[in-house]
Amino acid sequence: MVGVSRGAMQMFASLAHSDYVAKRVDKAVSISGSLDLNVTMNRRFEMRNVFKKKFKKQKKHKSFKDWLKYRNPPMLAPHLSENLKVLLIYGMNDNRVALEQQENFLSALQKQGISSAFVKFPDADHFMSDHIKQVKNAVLNFLRKKSTTAKS
Repeated sequence: MVGVSRGAMQMFASLAHSDYVAKRVDKAVSISGSLDLNVTMNRRFEMRNVFKKKFKKQKKHKSFKDWLKYRNPPMLAPHLSENLKVLLIYGMNDNRVALEQQENFLSALQKQGISSAFVKFPDADHFMSDHIKQVKNAVLNFLRKKSTTAKS
């Protein structure tokens, strides 16, 4: 399963909250993933309003704090399958998603013993515009591996 930007957050929410999805997916790839909503809101203040609007439209959670816990990837790590293998791909020139988000989620994965790898492209931006071939190769190499991905 692959998630890009906020799609990565959605992917991990699906993997954490849906038994149907979790039983069918054993590898997850995040590209430029929005992987820590608290960091997102602290660095991009407009995103707090985006998230609050989404919270107000839903009926399941009574508080914004509970809604965030249900969706925030570092909080979801304990609910992910221990058999899941995760690849995080990040461009070091990303001006939308902070490196801190990747590091926080990676740390949460490792704390849970979830196999994870982190590939950084020094000159890549959020869109990986000039690095499509390298991203494709990193994803294909990850998907081809039969054994547990090395933690990094």
